[in-house]
Amino acid sequence: MRIRAFASAIPDTNYDVDKIAEWCGVDPEFLQSKIGVVRRGFLGQNETGVSLAVRAVDELFYKTSLPRDSIELLIYVTQTPDYGIPQNSSLLQNLAGLPRSMASFDLGLGCSGYPYALTLAKGFMRAQSMSRAIIVTCDPYSKIMRREDKATTAVFGDAATATLLDNEGTGEIGLGDYGTDGSGHSALIVRAGSAASPIWSVHKQRPELDAADDDYRLRMNGRAVFDFVMHEIPGSLTRAIEKNRLLMGDIKWFALHQGSLYMLKQLAIEANLPLDRVLINIDRYGNTVSSSIPLLLEEQMATPEGLTGNVIVSGFGVGLSWGSTALKFS
Repeated sequence: MRIRAFASAIPDTNYDVDKIAEWCGVDPEFLQSKIGVVRRGFLGQNETGVSLAVRAVDELFYKTSLPRDSIELLIYVTQTPDYGIPQNSSLLQNLAGLPRSMASFDLGLGCSGYPYALTLAKGFMRAQSMSRAIIVTCDPYSKIMRREDKATTAVFGDAATATLLDNEGTGEIGLGDYGTDGSGHSALIVRAGSAASPIWSVHKQRPELDAADDDYRLRMNGRAVFDFVMHEIPGSLTRAIEKNRLLMGDIKWFALHQGSLYMLKQLAIEANLPLDRVLINIDRYGNTVSSSIPLLLEEQMATPEGLTGNVIVSGFGVGLSWGSTALKFS
């Protein structure tokens, strides 16, 4: 099984750097130079992650002209599902017209979710002798952010992607390096709304007693996340390269999670990466969480140069979790 095609969907509602800076009370120049933001999309009031994911899946079938009933596996990567229950993959199966006989499940990882999903899909397909699968990513953080919070609104954007894996693809999935440091879990967190602080329970019947309104939004300690990335990810990139018996000079592209422009530049310095081989699109989309890596790969595949050679992908963030793996495109 190999990567064959990518597709994506971006919300129709887009905001430029001036509007986002106005919301957050910061200098537009700071957003552009440090975060790297020029514009990004947010879901509309009546849109959801699943509705955006349907658009990405539809685009994937339009590009490939494959029958929908040929899909045997769906992995939906998200930490911000439409509902607490049921899982997004079941909603997408119905709305996108995917087969009922298809295996499907959600993968509850954010920034590191795409590398994990690639490895999971590869193993699942081999174990079950499957020939075609789709990985969907969509983490609409706009639904859990407070507009005035510069730590989140200045950084994140919404996007959905769909990746097709089958026997005729050009992208081989290699070995990966994965890890978790749960001691840093509070660096990116939504404190209320789940089992630790529910809206309702058999013990508490008044929602206002369960959590302050602000605990239902995303909180981020940017410095803690940055320090984690600088400490863990250079070694993870090195291990992924070595596990696949490659050298730094063998890597044509680095598709790294788009945390911020400053973070990407500092990570390139710490890991001794050539910056001209580090793919960047945070200016157009912001930090799209689980969608950032497949967006990079789709864009590069669409260029005249195309997507060929060895590519290292690495996702890192919520958890705190990381995953790095090697891809080889022919």
